[in-house]
Amino acid sequence: MGSHMPRFAFEADLPASGSHLVLESGKQFRLDFAGLEALMCSRLPKRTEDLLRIAVAVYAVDRLAKRGNPGGLGRKLALRVPVQEIAFWRGAPKRKVESLLEALTDDIWDFHFVKDDTPAVSQQYLVSAKEKPIVTLYSGGLDSAAGLAHVLRGGNPEHPRILVTVWHQHLRKRAVEEQLRVLGERFKCNLSRVIVKTSLVYPPRMSDQNLLQRARSFLFYMVGGAVALLSGAEQVEVLENGVGIVNLPLMCGMFLGARNSRSCHPAVLRLAGELLGLVAERPLVFATPCADLTKAEMVKGMVADGLKDLARSTVSCVHYPLRRSGPRQCGVCPACVGRIQAMLGAGVVEPPDAYQRCFAEKSAEIPEDELRFLKAVLFQVCQLEDLALDGYLKEFLALHLGGLAGPVLVQRKMDNVPVE
Repeated sequence: MGSHMPRFAFEADLPASGSHLVLESGKQFRLDFAGLEALMCSRLPKRTEDLLRIAVAVYAVDRLAKRGNPGGLGRKLALRVPVQEIAFWRGAPKRKVESLLEALTDDIWDFHFVKDDTPAVSQQYLVSAKEKPIVTLYSGGLDSAAGLAHVLRGGNPEHPRILVTVWHQHLRKRAVEEQLRVLGERFKCNLSRVIVKTSLVYPPRMSDQNLLQRARSFLFYMVGGAVALLSGAEQVEVLENGVGIVNLPLMCGMFLGARNSRSCHPAVLRLAGELLGLVAERPLVFATPCADLTKAEMVKGMVADGLKDLARSTVSCVHYPLRRSGPRQCGVCPACVGRIQAMLGAGVVEPPDAYQRCFAEKSAEIPEDELRFLKAVLFQVCQLEDLALDGYLKEFLALHLGGLAGPVLVQRKMDNVPVE
């Protein structure tokens, strides 16, 4: 079955810049439905297709709406998206989508859904297997590889499992396919996969885009959720380590605004599950099977499994691809700092050209401004050395775990908009 995405156009207003965008699938952005339709053996159900339209619209706008201040409070983004089941999306799901995105990005999202009058096509629904599969999001990074090894080692490798990857780089697609081949051979299991391509068509230069892309995980979750809806699965696994799930801000100033990623925050995953539950009209949850492990502990499991080479082959850098010759990873971004610490803790020696700069080897040669994330991590370690949950630390944790999207909620209350 060839690549397919129904033609539709959506509009977006960006009040901060005064811009009005009209974006059309196939012309300004793409999301390849072929892998999903192969799972269905037909075109997607209307509501699932609507969900993916919303997700790819969010992804495109998030990239194109540049932030005035990367660390400041958010943007106001208004989207007009055509959907097929208009009555459904104008109800509770609309507010759930907005709440999820606001918690994820600290931006204010307002959706207006309009009726898509495209003629309906006949649809053939997948017959659920006797044993419901587990849907697992797989990015190709170190956590994904180590996390999948963890669940295969501790569970039943023969249980049906569908790995879902959303990619926009050819190198990452090939890397994922090779990783899944190695893991399938190691644990003697057949890993089904759905690989979905997404991209902007002729995007502006990177300096004119929003590089943080906090809403990107919304697209990943909705694609994984769509696979769960189509296959009858009851859960979607997110293979993040426990430290990454909580992702405690390195400094108090990172509580607000876009500096602190909440992609795997428990509240975000709960909201994503609730949205998909509304779409499916049945319970569907996002599970975190590695929540009680650190990244180093996950890598140690790979070492015990004889998968050191697989761990080394993964890429963690937030700037990948670096678009320059030499090592594939920068070595100084937050993801690289966490990766280097985990690999050292697990006793995995990486090649000398693994990073452009590596604090574990030649920190004295790294420019001062490039060590800011490492210093922030060390500062946090000193803060958390005494883990007694009293006084300042208790308030620090409570604010992070229970205070999602504070500025957004305040703004909505000021505007007399209902909040959940």
